[in-house]
Amino acid sequence: DQDETCGYRDVAPEELGATTSRYTWKQTNWELWCTVPVPPETSREDVRCSIERAHLSLYVFGERILDGKLTDKIDEVASSWQLDADDTDYPPRKEVTLSLYKMQETQGCTHWPCIVEGEPKINVRRFGPPLKLVQRGDLESLKHVSDCALQPEP
Repeated sequence: DQDETCGYRDVAPEELGATTSRYTWKQTNWELWCTVPVPPETSREDVRCSIERAHLSLYVFGERILDGKLTDKIDEVASSWQLDADDTDYPPRKEVTLSLYKMQETQGCTHWPCIVEGEPKINVRRFGPPLKLVQRGDLESLKHVSDCALQPEP
């Protein structure tokens, strides 16, 4: 969806994430989803997941998938995880899906570069400055836009 007047376009959630050897993630301004393929025999008891305001840990069969400080704070009450099964394939496929709700909206280069610190990062600078109307006196929004504009090129 290219806007011919100024060159901006909508970015799909998939473009705002990445695929690693262990998981795939994507995000919007307010939400982030992470899917982790797991063996077909996986049950809820095999998954250990802790979702906190500033920390996330996910282990499957004792193997670390994610464990660390989140890029920013989330609403831990609204955030969740689930074990999904796709029985249409043989053998059946299963995946753990994390749904995280951000405490603060992100746009442009303020999107999360990774889920937790220490994980591979995407280059959020390529998304440009946040497109946001800022009201006079809204110092928090002005700081966000300013921080993004002042980041050095990678």
